[in-house]
Amino acid sequence: YIDVRVTADSPGEKYNIKPSKFSIPGLVGTAQYTQLYGESSEEFTGGQRKEVSQASKDDLNMAENQLKEQGITQSKTELLAQIPQGQEFLEDSFKTVILATSSLVQAGAQVPKFNYQVKIKSEVTAFNKAEVEGLAKGMIISALTEGKKNEIFLINDASFKNNFAFISFDPKTKNLTLSVSPSARIYSNINENSLKESLSGLSLAE
Repeated sequence: YIDVRVTADSPGEKYNIKPSKFSIPGLVGTAQYTQLYGESSEEFTGGQRKEVSQASKDDLNMAENQLKEQGITQSKTELLAQIPQGQEFLEDSFKTVILATSSLVQAGAQVPKFNYQVKIKSEVTAFNKAEVEGLAKGMIISALTEGKKNEIFLINDASFKNNFAFISFDPKTKNLTLSVSPSARIYSNINENSLKESLSGLSLAE
């Protein structure tokens, strides 16, 4: 005889049987059928059939993707809330980097729930809106007064518009390159001397 370790071929409580003798079906009808057999010395235990929660690879991938999406949105919201009043930012300058993702649970682990962590770094380029608008207004006035020494032009502030476009940002030199497209209604300042001359000699009705 020889001692061997055996396992039930199917799961379930019905295979938790007491010590028994086991025949070999393939030997039925032969002399060996009664001579060769197995006999268990202990009760079979541990057999059961039940549903368990398992963290699959798809579950882990889904958790990672959802956390990345939520993390980017949350990171952006928190970052923009820190921009000082009067500072302007451009959507194109917003950048997010996923630094790390991790979970203590491996695919196939039997757990009812698991934690997943995502580490995110976000940055955005901001600038002083008033300074850029001042430069833009200066560009308009400079273009209008070129070659016109005696004329003074003023900008109607209510009509002023300035569209920004992000070009690039050098983190080493801190130089920000923007495309600026200003527009505004302008008018000439009143020249009192010229006005008096044009009105001289006219009647009150005129």
